[in-house]
Amino acid sequence: MIDDNSGHSIEKFMIGIGELNVDTTPWEQPQEPAQPATRIIHYTHPVNAPMAPPFAKARKQQCLHKFGNAGLCLETCTVVEEVPMADCFVVEDRLWVHSHDTEEDGVGNGSMTTHLSVTFQIRFVKSTMFRRIIENTTRGEYKS
Repeated sequence: MIDDNSGHSIEKFMIGIGELNVDTTPWEQPQEPAQPATRIIHYTHPVNAPMAPPFAKARKQQCLHKFGNAGLCLETCTVVEEVPMADCFVVEDRLWVHSHDTEEDGVGNGSMTTHLSVTFQIRFVKSTMFRRIIENTTRGEYKS
């Protein structure tokens, strides 16, 4: 996912779940070590929503924060275009990966486990009377 030429890239994952015309820019490395790496993914998304076309252009803007050997956080903001009411919201998600010392009976045995957690939210940038429809449709798509 982090390597531009990864065998298990986000681009391959997206194609595998039905996204079309996936085009991923290379990671843009930060000027300063504390800043995140960034990239943009343009693609065509199949839409299953009332009053919407069957396909829509979309883009994911990603920021990758690394925390040394402790872990990383991949933040993604997804924007869909050409769909009614799509200008009212964005979908933001975070993927956290971090290592954790495992302990048995309170004594560290030196082994590490890796934890993965994912969160997402639908952030409305304009008010709309279709908020509930957008939330339900987007949640359903995200979970699937």
